[in-house]
Amino acid sequence: MVYLVGAPALPVFLSLTGLDLLLRAVLGGSVAVVVNTVVAEFMVVTRNWSIVGGIVAVGVASVAIALVGFGMSRETHRQAAGGLG
Repeated sequence: MVYLVGAPALPVFLSLTGLDLLLRAVLGGSVAVVVNTVVAEFMVVTRNWSIVGGIVAVGVASVAIALVGFGMSRETHRQAAGGLG
């Protein structure tokens, strides 16, 4: 359970550095609920339900969120430093 909530929530929490801690925690938790719900719905619709498959899907979604979040954060810091891109 900790993995299913923490894996999607942590990248969101870490990438939103300019916001209040409570807001970052709420947004991270919200993203975790959404990711888990979408994964579960997709697995039910495709009739391909498995515990391992759900854990892997949540992990892949979390890595994608982390890559996008940190990429956007890096771009924001670069623009703030006066870089051209």
